[in-house]
Amino acid sequence: MDLTAQRKIFPYSLELAYYRAFLECLDRVKELAKNLGEVAQLIFDISTENEYKAGLLYKIMRDGDQELLQWLHPTISFVHWRASPRVQTADLLAYEAMKALDHTVGPVKRKRASWEALRATDRFETFSYGEEWFTELKRNLGNLEQKIGFNQKDYEQWLRDRKRHHDLSNLFEFIDWIRRRDEELAHPQ
Repeated sequence: MDLTAQRKIFPYSLELAYYRAFLECLDRVKELAKNLGEVAQLIFDISTENEYKAGLLYKIMRDGDQELLQWLHPTISFVHWRASPRVQTADLLAYEAMKALDHTVGPVKRKRASWEALRATDRFETFSYGEEWFTELKRNLGNLEQKIGFNQKDYEQWLRDRKRHHDLSNLFEFIDWIRRRDEELAHPQ
């Protein structure tokens, strides 16, 4: 994620880049698990800043998507990177992808030999989201409100009703509340 582009297009937004990447990861792992016919258990680098929110988002997404429910293990795990060579490998790939993006959009444009070596194996894939992607997202926000069935005022009212403040955890809880509400409306008991 080009964080500079995100701040340029959405100057007052919450820091959503990590969670966007997290959701992409869930989707890719689900597809891999489906193709292999195995339930996948995810293990992420421990981070006190992100562990609660990532766990909450994992539960919300898994509960709300039948394919995620089927192909992802009920729990998500966190481990310190020093205790897991697999997490160290993932961190290395993430670091190289970040530096490659930085050298594309940052002030110094150059190729990285380590990134080129990883790409040459055809075993890894990364995606970059820059100014064009954020601009397109902003352009489509009006359509998004219609598609998802709520807007900013609905969210603000939900916060007031529950005496909560605006943060990522509450935003995730609100989205889950909307999902459950819509499911109840579609299938009343």
